[in-house]
Amino acid sequence: MAGGGGVSHGRRCAALGELLRAVRDALIHRRELPSRGSLRPEIEKSWLRCVASGVNPESLAPRYSLPQRSESQLLRASGKVIQQRVQELADPSTSLLLADRNGLVLEIWSGDKDLARELDRSHSAPGYIMEESVVGTNGVGTVLEDGLPVRIAGGEHFADAWQDYTCVGVPIRHPITRKLRGVLNLTARYDDANHLMPPYAMLAAQEIEQQLYLHGTAPTSVDSIE
Repeated sequence: MAGGGGVSHGRRCAALGELLRAVRDALIHRRELPSRGSLRPEIEKSWLRCVASGVNPESLAPRYSLPQRSESQLLRASGKVIQQRVQELADPSTSLLLADRNGLVLEIWSGDKDLARELDRSHSAPGYIMEESVVGTNGVGTVLEDGLPVRIAGGEHFADAWQDYTCVGVPIRHPITRKLRGVLNLTARYDDANHLMPPYAMLAAQEIEQQLYLHGTAPTSVDSIE
């Protein structure tokens, strides 16, 4: 899934990153609203929520927790789908991350060990909670806030630690009740990202929802009705 590179591309990316940081800093320190067109609407709404919550973009401090029993079905339904999707990726320099409805990272899969270590250092690892109100605009917490798929590219992340990456987050819903069960997140380094990421992540999320239906038990089961 790698995208094209090159010196000129790198310079444009760096310039865009600097521009977005200037917009963010003006919003944080001077409460200056972004000028029209400087941010996509979904990113602007997220940044405004981040400022209202007092998120510090220079320091990531997500809460840590253990998975709850009620999320075991989500893991079971997702495992086979994600393993297959990881094997199908033409470029291993991507990762798939599964989080529950509270933003708690349940598992992460990656064919790139270096990328996996980078993400682990930035707390994109099992046990951490990716709440937008704590860690800023990201492909888990922002999906949970809006209930919609989102693509966050480079400097659109509110936190400095994630600005070298592009991520696509897609909600996973119960196939019958349509209640939010979790989030599937596809992440690549900024220079490796391309336009195929959103449809790829959305298809994988749909397959997980189908597996949730097939794994459903009795109507009284916590896993099957939530």
